[in-house]
Amino acid sequence: MEKESRRMKKEKKFLEKGKIALASVTLSLLLAGCWHKAEIISIDARPLPVTSALDACPDEKTSEIVDEYKQRVREVQAPVLGTSATLMDKDRPEGLLSNFAADAIRWKADALNGKPVDFAVANMGGLRNVFPEGDITVGHVFNVFPFDNYLFLMTLTGAQCITLFEELAKAGGQCISGANLVITSDGKMVDAKIGGKPIDKTASYRIATIDYLAEGNDGMSILNEGTERTPFEEMVLRQVATDYIKTFTDAGLPVTAAIEGRIIVKD
Repeated sequence: MEKESRRMKKEKKFLEKGKIALASVTLSLLLAGCWHKAEIISIDARPLPVTSALDACPDEKTSEIVDEYKQRVREVQAPVLGTSATLMDKDRPEGLLSNFAADAIRWKADALNGKPVDFAVANMGGLRNVFPEGDITVGHVFNVFPFDNYLFLMTLTGAQCITLFEELAKAGGQCISGANLVITSDGKMVDAKIGGKPIDKTASYRIATIDYLAEGNDGMSILNEGTERTPFEEMVLRQVATDYIKTFTDAGLPVTAAIEGRIIVKD
């Protein structure tokens, strides 16, 4: 019974943490004596694929509730923030959207830091959609930046920056702004500069990133060793991108970025 109880607790914890988006759950109840006290004796869960088949809902009341929330979501996502002259997508070693994201982080970090940071780095995996040609809405920003990652500043030594850039080379490139890399197609770093200058291994560099990477995730383990760590939990990446887009719009310009050789693959 003790072993079974541990299994039940594990399964219950699994469900509470939301490890599956939607599940079919079966509960077995035991009626204890004449008190009719219900007790859970087992939990059986299986993944239920979220497909268009679930759209066929026979419950009209449920459909009405869902439709109401759909309309609210549309209203929130509809406002236009700016306009792009071309489709902006991420790409390795660099792309329009990946450069845009890194530039936005660096731009906001400059203001929060009180003086310019040396460079910014983000991860391609955090960009989950594209900015289309034409209007960029609130909904597009949510689609590209769906996670609640927030801005994070830290200080690295020059030697640590070199390690970071070696990690970026292994990935074939990530989102960077303020630095330039030359890498090989098999993931080796050939050269790296910060602000157009060779890296001083003994110097300190102030960098901007997001909290997820600051923990050393997505192959950037060296970021977990940064010092003078300053989180900005209220400044989620969606807000950073929104504010950056508005700088273009307020200036009467289309939202843009450029492919400019930030990361060059050379064998």
